[in-house]
Amino acid sequence: MNDVFISVIITAYNRKEFLLDAIKSALKQTLPKDKYEIIVIKNFKDDLIDDFMNENNIKSILMEGTIGEFIYTGIKESKGNIISFLDDDDLFFSNKLEYVYNLFKNNSKLVYYHNLPRFIDDNNHILKKSNHSKEFNMSCISIKKNIIDNDDVRKIFILQDTLMYYFALDSKGKIISNKETLTYYRFHNSVSNAIGDLESRNAHKLILLKKYLSQIETMFKTFKSKRVKKLMFNYTISLKLEINILHKLGYINTKEKIKMTEILKYLFIFNYWDSRKFYIFKYIKLMELYILPKKLCKFIESLT
Repeated sequence: MNDVFISVIITAYNRKEFLLDAIKSALKQTLPKDKYEIIVIKNFKDDLIDDFMNENNIKSILMEGTIGEFIYTGIKESKGNIISFLDDDDLFFSNKLEYVYNLFKNNSKLVYYHNLPRFIDDNNHILKKSNHSKEFNMSCISIKKNIIDNDDVRKIFILQDTLMYYFALDSKGKIISNKETLTYYRFHNSVSNAIGDLESRNAHKLILLKKYLSQIETMFKTFKSKRVKKLMFNYTISLKLEINILHKLGYINTKEKIKMTEILKYLFIFNYWDSRKFYIFKYIKLMELYILPKKLCKFIESLT
């Protein structure tokens, strides 16, 4: 049995419309309030939200910075040995923290827990979407604080959920990802609608791919285990392939260098992104880039 105290870290950057609901969901928990704390890090003032936090003894930190700097500050200020993250537009189920508390209390080697999300829209309507990845969405992640390298956290500007998973893998501790649904993940239709036509979507996609690639390359030296290095290499080549396909389609002028030895190494990692069952897509992407005609490649991309 372990002594467990949970720090809920809520981050909000330039967005306030859902934050109060997120905070309330963290307050309305079946877990006794002496077993956890709530820390909110945001870059804006709001009288309604600030007054509510003061009334409920919630620690609030006002600052500017990257998501990594927000997380770094939250962890530094936290009292808990377990961190449960919550994005400002997501919600906890009322039994989320009690479930997390009992799981860590009864598993001394557990370092990382990921629950399933339920997708909702801006009006809290349930959506028929799902994601079973162990590294999807910070609001689904609870992690032992002592496995996070807090200095390296400050280097994070995107992919924070993936990198938390890598911290857990690097620690070689126990990881649990089960089918317990404990989080509402808000899917913003307004974002996807704003992307527009195929050309605009691919321009948006390129921006994200470049950011992901830069983040993975920035953090590569942070992790020591061969398993994490392999996953990061796999991620890197997948990103470069996607970028080069966009180049082939004429959406960008530059492309990423990929050696043939890297392609061969990539093919001997038997998953695509983080899923073994989609491994065949590696061959489809390679065919798109090196074999298939441009028109057929465009058709395939329009379906994804």
